[in-house]
Amino acid sequence: MSQNEILLLTFVVIGAALIWRIRKMTREQRFGIITMWLLPVIFLVIAGGIMVGEHVTTPVDIALAIAALAAGGGIGWYQGTHTTVRIDRTARAMFVKVSPIGIAIFVGVLVMRMGIRTMYGGTTPSTLASGSTANVVSVVLLMLVVGMVLGLRAYLVRVYARQPTPHSNIAS
Repeated sequence: MSQNEILLLTFVVIGAALIWRIRKMTREQRFGIITMWLLPVIFLVIAGGIMVGEHVTTPVDIALAIAALAAGGGIGWYQGTHTTVRIDRTARAMFVKVSPIGIAIFVGVLVMRMGIRTMYGGTTPSTLASGSTANVVSVVLLMLVVGMVLGLRAYLVRVYARQPTPHSNIAS
Protein backbone atom coordinates (compact mmCIF):
# COMPACT_ATOMS: atom_id res chain seq x y z
CA MET A 1 0.00 0.00 0.00
CA SER A 2 1.16 3.49 -0.75
CA GLN A 3 1.57 6.19 1.89
CA ASN A 4 -1.56 7.98 0.61
CA GLU A 5 -3.64 4.80 0.81
CA ILE A 6 -2.46 4.18 4.37
CA LEU A 7 -3.28 7.78 5.30
CA LEU A 8 -6.73 7.50 3.71
CA LEU A 9 -7.41 4.21 5.49
CA THR A 10 -6.29 5.74 8.79
CA PHE A 11 -8.67 8.68 8.35
CA VAL A 12 -11.55 6.37 7.40
CA VAL A 13 -11.01 4.18 10.48
CA ILE A 14 -10.59 7.17 12.80
CA GLY A 15 -13.58 8.91 11.19
CA ALA A 16 -15.75 5.82 11.65
CA ALA A 17 -14.66 5.53 15.28
CA LEU A 18 -15.44 9.21 15.87
CA ILE A 19 -18.87 8.91 14.26
CA TRP A 20 -19.61 5.85 16.40
CA ARG A 21 -18.43 7.66 19.54
CA ILE A 22 -20.43 10.83 18.72
CA ARG A 23 -23.59 8.76 18.16
CA LYS A 24 -23.00 7.00 21.45
CA MET A 25 -22.38 10.29 23.28
CA THR A 26 -25.66 11.80 22.01
CA ARG A 27 -27.66 9.00 23.63
CA GLU A 28 -28.12 8.39 27.30
CA GLN A 29 -25.38 6.06 28.57
CA ARG A 30 -25.32 3.94 31.70
CA PHE A 31 -22.30 4.55 33.94
CA GLY A 32 -21.68 2.18 36.84
CA ILE A 33 -20.26 4.09 39.80
CA ILE A 34 -17.21 1.77 39.93
CA THR A 35 -16.90 0.50 36.35
CA MET A 36 -16.98 3.98 34.82
CA TRP A 37 -13.31 4.33 35.81
CA LEU A 38 -12.18 1.40 33.65
CA LEU A 39 -12.13 3.26 30.33
CA PRO A 40 -10.24 6.34 31.64
CA VAL A 41 -7.58 4.08 33.19
CA ILE A 42 -7.18 2.25 29.87
CA PHE A 43 -6.91 5.62 28.08
CA LEU A 44 -4.27 6.77 30.58
CA VAL A 45 -2.21 3.60 30.10
CA ILE A 46 -2.42 3.89 26.31
CA ALA A 47 -1.49 7.58 26.42
CA GLY A 48 1.49 6.76 28.66
CA GLY A 49 2.56 4.05 26.22
CA ILE A 50 2.30 6.47 23.30
CA MET A 51 4.28 9.03 25.27
CA VAL A 52 7.10 6.54 25.85
CA GLY A 53 6.88 5.16 22.29
CA GLU A 54 7.22 8.62 20.82
CA HIS A 55 10.09 9.51 23.17
CA VAL A 56 8.22 12.38 24.79
CA THR A 57 9.93 11.70 28.11
CA THR A 58 12.08 14.67 29.09
CA PRO A 59 11.13 16.39 32.37
CA VAL A 60 9.66 19.32 30.42
CA ASP A 61 7.62 16.93 28.24
CA ILE A 62 6.30 15.14 31.31
CA ALA A 63 5.44 18.45 32.99
CA LEU A 64 3.56 19.56 29.86
CA ALA A 65 1.68 16.25 29.75
CA ILE A 66 0.70 16.55 33.41
CA ALA A 67 -0.40 20.16 32.88
CA ALA A 68 -2.48 19.07 29.88
CA LEU A 69 -3.99 16.26 31.96
CA ALA A 70 -4.95 18.80 34.65
CA ALA A 71 -6.32 21.27 32.09
CA GLY A 72 -8.28 18.45 30.48
CA GLY A 73 -9.66 17.60 33.90
CA GLY A 74 -10.97 21.14 34.19
CA ILE A 75 -12.49 21.00 30.72
CA GLY A 76 -14.06 17.63 31.53
CA TRP A 77 -15.51 19.07 34.74
CA TYR A 78 -16.94 21.97 32.71
CA GLN A 79 -18.31 19.47 30.21
CA GLY A 80 -19.99 17.72 33.12
CA THR A 81 -21.86 20.89 34.03
CA HIS A 82 -23.49 20.69 30.58
CA THR A 83 -24.41 17.04 31.00
CA THR A 84 -27.77 15.58 31.96
CA VAL A 85 -27.42 13.03 34.79
CA ARG A 86 -30.11 10.71 36.09
CA ILE A 87 -29.20 8.62 39.14
CA ASP A 88 -30.42 5.14 40.03
CA ARG A 89 -29.03 4.42 43.50
CA THR A 90 -30.46 0.91 43.69
CA ALA A 91 -28.45 -0.09 40.61
CA ARG A 92 -25.48 2.04 41.77
CA ALA A 93 -25.50 3.68 38.35
CA MET A 94 -25.97 6.95 36.55
CA PHE A 95 -27.55 7.58 33.20
CA VAL A 96 -25.62 10.31 31.44
CA LYS A 97 -26.35 12.31 28.31
CA VAL A 98 -23.56 14.63 27.19
CA SER A 99 -24.55 17.96 25.66
CA PRO A 100 -23.51 18.98 22.14
CA ILE A 101 -20.94 21.43 23.56
CA GLY A 102 -19.22 18.59 25.40
CA ILE A 103 -19.15 16.49 22.24
CA ALA A 104 -17.78 19.43 20.23
CA ILE A 105 -14.94 20.00 22.72
CA PHE A 106 -14.00 16.30 22.74
CA VAL A 107 -14.07 15.94 18.94
CA GLY A 108 -12.32 19.29 18.40
CA VAL A 109 -9.31 18.29 20.48
CA LEU A 110 -9.06 14.90 18.75
CA VAL A 111 -9.28 16.52 15.31
CA MET A 112 -6.56 19.03 16.27
CA ARG A 113 -4.32 16.15 17.34
CA MET A 114 -4.89 14.31 14.06
CA GLY A 115 -4.34 17.50 12.08
CA ILE A 116 -1.03 18.26 13.77
CA ARG A 117 0.22 14.72 13.25
CA THR A 118 -0.77 14.79 9.59
CA MET A 119 0.58 18.28 8.97
CA TYR A 120 3.97 17.48 10.49
CA GLY A 121 4.76 14.26 8.78
CA GLY A 122 2.34 11.45 9.40
CA THR A 123 0.11 9.48 11.65
CA THR A 124 2.56 6.88 12.96
CA PRO A 125 5.35 7.48 15.50
CA SER A 126 8.03 6.31 13.06
CA THR A 127 7.24 9.08 10.57
CA LEU A 128 8.04 11.86 13.05
CA ALA A 129 11.39 12.46 14.70
CA SER A 130 11.63 11.08 18.23
CA GLY A 131 10.74 13.77 20.75
CA SER A 132 9.93 16.29 18.01
CA THR A 133 7.75 19.30 18.74
CA ALA A 134 4.92 17.73 16.73
CA ASN A 135 5.15 14.60 18.91
CA VAL A 136 5.12 16.67 22.09
CA VAL A 137 2.10 18.72 20.96
CA SER A 138 0.34 15.55 19.81
CA VAL A 139 0.91 13.82 23.17
CA VAL A 140 -0.12 16.95 25.07
CA LEU A 141 -3.41 17.03 23.14
CA LEU A 142 -3.90 13.32 23.81
CA MET A 143 -3.36 13.92 27.52
CA LEU A 144 -5.86 16.78 27.33
CA VAL A 145 -8.48 14.33 26.01
CA VAL A 146 -7.63 11.79 28.73
CA GLY A 147 -7.95 14.57 31.32
CA MET A 148 -11.35 15.49 29.87
CA VAL A 149 -12.57 11.92 30.31
CA LEU A 150 -11.22 11.84 33.89
CA GLY A 151 -12.69 15.27 34.71
CA LEU A 152 -16.13 14.28 33.47
CA ARG A 153 -16.01 11.11 35.57
CA ALA A 154 -14.94 13.12 38.63
CA TYR A 155 -17.86 15.49 38.10
CA LEU A 156 -20.25 12.54 37.84
CA VAL A 157 -18.95 11.13 41.12
CA ARG A 158 -19.64 14.51 42.75
CA VAL A 159 -23.19 14.58 41.38
CA TYR A 160 -23.76 11.02 42.58
CA ALA A 161 -22.42 11.79 46.05
CA ARG A 162 -24.59 14.91 46.41
CA GLN A 163 -27.77 13.12 45.40
CA PRO A 164 -29.72 12.32 48.57
CA THR A 165 -30.28 8.66 49.29
CA PRO A 166 -33.89 7.43 49.14
CA HIS A 167 -33.78 6.72 52.90
CA SER A 168 -32.89 10.33 53.81
CA ASN A 169 -36.54 11.45 53.56
CA ILE A 170 -37.78 8.93 56.14
CA ALA A 171 -38.52 10.49 59.50
CA SER A 172 -36.76 8.81 62.37
